[in-house]
Amino acid sequence: AASNGTRAAQRDTWYALSAEATVAEGDKRPEDWWSVTARNVGDLGDAALIGKLAMQRAIDRIGATKLKSAETTLVVENRAAGRLLSYFLQGLYGANLQQKRSFLDGMVGKPIAGALLQLDDDPALPGGLGSRSFDREGMVAKAMPVVEKGVLRNYFLDWYYAQKLKAKPTSGGWSNLVLAPGADPLDKLLAGVNAGILVPSFIGGNSNSLTGDFSLGLQGRVIAGGKLGAAIGEMNLSGNHKTFWHKLAAVGADPYRNSSLRVPSLRFDGTAVSGS
Repeated sequence: AASNGTRAAQRDTWYALSAEATVAEGDKRPEDWWSVTARNVGDLGDAALIGKLAMQRAIDRIGATKLKSAETTLVVENRAAGRLLSYFLQGLYGANLQQKRSFLDGMVGKPIAGALLQLDDDPALPGGLGSRSFDREGMVAKAMPVVEKGVLRNYFLDWYYAQKLKAKPTSGGWSNLVLAPGADPLDKLLAGVNAGILVPSFIGGNSNSLTGDFSLGLQGRVIAGGKLGAAIGEMNLSGNHKTFWHKLAAVGADPYRNSSLRVPSLRFDGTAVSGS
C-alpha cells in the first residue's frame, strides 16, 4: 500500500538447491560451489548432479598458480558475468545520478559499451526470478530497453529521484535484466581464444560509481589454443567501466537462469590483469 492510493499484492514462489565442496591440497583447501534456483521445483534438476558439479569445480582449483601481469583475453563464465555487470549498473541508479556520483550521468543516447551489449528489462519473462506485475512503489511493470547496441536508453528512476531530476520515472530497479545472448555456447567461445583466461568466479572487489574505476579478484583456468589448462588464482582484474565494456568482443548463448540478471558468458579482449 502506498500513499498515492496504490494497493496491490503478488505471491512469489521459488526453490533452490546448492552445494559447496572443499578438497585437500596440503595446507590449502580449494573450494567451489554450484547452485540452481527456479520458480518451479521440477526445474531444479538432479540434486546429485549439483553436488558432483560443485566437487568437480573444487577439484579444478587444485594446483592454482599466479600468472604474470599482462593484457589478455578474458572469457567470463555466465555465473560470474552478472556480478561484473551489476557493478557497471551502479551508474544507472537515480540516487547516484541525483547526488552526482554516477559516471553515466548525461549519457542517455550515447554509447557506453560495444555494440554487442543489448540490455532489456523484462518483468513478464516466464519463469524469471524477477518477474513482477508492479515494482516496489506500485508502478505497473513494463518492458524497458536499458542499453541498445551499446547505447544507453534509460536509467532506473523511482518517483522520488525522477522528481528530483525533473525526469520521467521508470522504476527504481530492474526486474529481469536480460543481456541478449549470442549464437555460440561456452565451448565455442573458448575455442576461438588462442591465449587467455576463463573466469568462473570473482572474489571480493569494489567499484566506484562516480569514476567508473573497479577492481575484482579472480580465479579461473588458463586458455591455450582454445582449450582449458592449469588453474590460476590470486590475480586481479582492474579497469574503468567507461572503457572496459567497449572491449566486449563476443556474447555466449548460455544465459544464467539462476538470477534476475540473465547474463550469458562474455568475452573481453585486451583486458589488464595483475598477478606476479
